[in-house]
Amino acid sequence: MLKYAGTELNKARHELMMAASGSDALEWDGPQGDRPADWLRTKANSIEGGTSEIMLSILSRRVLGLGA
Repeated sequence: MLKYAGTELNKARHELMMAASGSDALEWDGPQGDRPADWLRTKANSIEGGTSEIMLSILSRRVLGLGA
């Protein structure tokens, strides 16, 4: 549960930073530094080590008592 929550929180945080920076945030060599790369990395975090959908499926089965 913590992996899913952490991944979603990290994605939301980077989305907010990108939105607040406007179009300047998309510059790879601009004043924002590594922000575009970090933002794209958050998208991969939800895929590697088990997708968010799989994590939600596992959690829901355990909450409903449908087995491991």
